[in-house]
Amino acid sequence: MIGSRSAYGLAYYFGCSLSWIRREVMVVGGGQDILGNCLSQITPEDAALAIGFPPYPLQTLRLLSAAHQREAITIAITDSFRSPLAQNARYCLPVATEFTTFANNAAPTLSLLTALVSLAGAVQPERTAASLEQLGQFWRECNIYSSGKTGKILTNHVRRGPQ
Repeated sequence: MIGSRSAYGLAYYFGCSLSWIRREVMVVGGGQDILGNCLSQITPEDAALAIGFPPYPLQTLRLLSAAHQREAITIAITDSFRSPLAQNARYCLPVATEFTTFANNAAPTLSLLTALVSLAGAVQPERTAASLEQLGQFWRECNIYSSGKTGKILTNHVRRGPQ
């Protein structure tokens, strides 16, 4: 997951949520100077998803370009097919955002990311349920959240679908 500046929170949310059900998820672009390190091992079997909206942060553009040059599967979530991010993306998911204030409206992008995580979990429901059960058990052991039902809630949701 690649996101810089105002899109970093969205990339972090998506990366964190996806890491609950898939391993080897990495979020980059939160202001760290890691351009040379984060993509050094990316391969054509990997995917890089970048999130960016105007004004497009150069770090996000450079990271997606580097993933594209290394022949990874590249995906852009951005405002249009004409976005500079779309130029280096095999797949572009345009999101309509309105700038009614000085801040970008993140709600449509957040909805798309939530749907993508749900779809990723639905591809292999048994694996997803097992991962969430293991995560819930870890959370209970480490007393991460206040509810002791976390793991069951997560796995029941995967098995039954949204209520």
